[in-house]
Formats: sequence, structure tokens, C-alpha cells
Amino acid sequence: MSTRKQSLINIVDRYLDALVKNSPADLHVTKDVRFTENGHDLILGEGLWKTATGITYRQYFIDPAGDQIGFFGVVAEDTELAHLMIRLKLKDNNTSEIETIVSRRGQSSVSSPKALVTPNPIYEEIVPESKRSPRDRMIAIANSYFDGIEQSSGDNVPFHPDCQRTENGVRTTGNALRNISIAEGLKYFTYIEKIRSRRFPIVDEERGFVWSIIVFDVPGNVNKINVPGAPAELNTPRVLNPRSILIAEVFKIASGLICDIEALMVNVPFGSLSGWPD
Repeated sequence: MSTRKQSLINIVDRYLDALVKNSPADLHVTKDVRFTENGHDLILGEGLWKTATGITYRQYFIDPAGDQIGFFGVVAEDTELAHLMIRLKLKDNNTSEIETIVSRRGQSSVSSPKALVTPNPIYEEIVPESKRSPRDRMIAIANSYFDGIEQSSGDNVPFHPDCQRTENGVRTTGNALRNISIAEGLKYFTYIEKIRSRRFPIVDEERGFVWSIIVFDVPGNVNKINVPGAPAELNTPRVLNPRSILIAEVFKIASGLICDIEALMVNVPFGSLSGWPD
């Protein structure tokens, strides 16, 4: 591990230590540091800072070239566990941006914080130089996934045949109910009208991952998927509550193919903003 990468991990750990102690004064931040939680501007020390009591799971996504850090974790609030995302941006070794997403019980369609024990090692694996893609190409590949959801088609998304997706600790591809490929599964996302506020702030070409933050719009006016041959459980009339979904999603890319996807998400009122410029 490079010295710079370890230094950035130490900054995340210092943030988490300060968080559970409710001690923002322990952080090295710029005078104009900005802090958001679920898309809302807060004073550093408010929100989760008042309730966090421990961190039970840690997964790091480091971009030394961009001086940005991504983090997926599980935070304890007394006896309750919640999914936690943190993005930190540095300026002159001080933190200038702090973006957090907290997804508590009942705030997303799937959630299993207790299932998160050991980070998927694929995100630490070094991609051989012959299988790497340049930063812009990696972002374009990740973005094609969101285009595919909007189009309800995986035809133009370069998935590896073994690609799986995990959302809030739950694997949502290849399970007993949806024993279909991830590409075929995009047909069932017709209830998602638009994917906006697409950002790709963290990229590591060496490890082949792209870390994104986006907003899904679910207007609630699609009450039937109607995909020929779909399992009955998925292809039946249903009512959907209008909402948007604030999501952090990471893609592992090698040889120009998406090999794995992990996401952390929380439901927010329809039309909500991410809180940061696109």
C-alpha cells in the first residue's frame, strides 16, 4: 500500500473516531468546510454526529490522484445499525468537503447492515496494466449502466458474465427469486423514470473502480412491469410510492467490463437534490 493511500485511510479513520465521540474539533478541516447529510447542508457536529455510537464495518475507496476518499460502512446508533457512506475531499491536507448518506431501517427497499462483515476483496485487487482503462473511459462505462436503467435494457452495458450487484448489504442479482443475469434484470427497472445528478468523484485506474453518487427518480406511476416471460412475482400489478433515491454506487471494471457493483441507498422525497453540483 502506498504511503499516500494509507495517509488517506488514516484521515477517514480519524473522521470516524471523531464522529462516534461527537467531537468535530478533532478534525483538520478548512475554514469553509462543507458538510451534508442525505443531501442537506448541516453544521459539522449535527445530524449523525449526535447519535453515532460505533462503526461495525469499514470499506475504503481511495483516489490519491484526486485527493478524495469514499467510504462504505455500518454505523451503530445505540442498538440500531444503519448503512453509512462518506465522501471526503481534501485541500492542502485539510478536509474541505464532507458528504454523507445515512440509510436507516425502513428507509430503503432492501437493507441488511448485519450482513456486512468482510469487504469484497475484488475492490482491492490490482488490475493488470493490459486490462486497465483510462479514467474517462471507466466513467463512461459506469455511466452506461445508468443509461441502461433509464432505457430498461442492458444491451449496451458491458457486463462481465459473472457480474453481481449488492445493495445495502443484500445481493440483488442471481438469487433464488431473480435467477437472471444482471443485464436481463435491467428490464425490470421501468419504474425508474430518470437518473440525474450523476457524479463520478472517485476513480482508481490501478484497482479499476469508479465510485459514483446519483439520484434515481421513481414517480410512482408505473404499476406493472409487463416483461414477457418474467417470473410472476415480478410481473404483477403493484403500487409504488413516489420517491427519489439518493445512491452511492461503485463499479469494478477490468478489460472494459463491469465485474461487480456495490450500492448504498436511501429513499428521499421525490425531486430531492443530492446537495452537490453535478
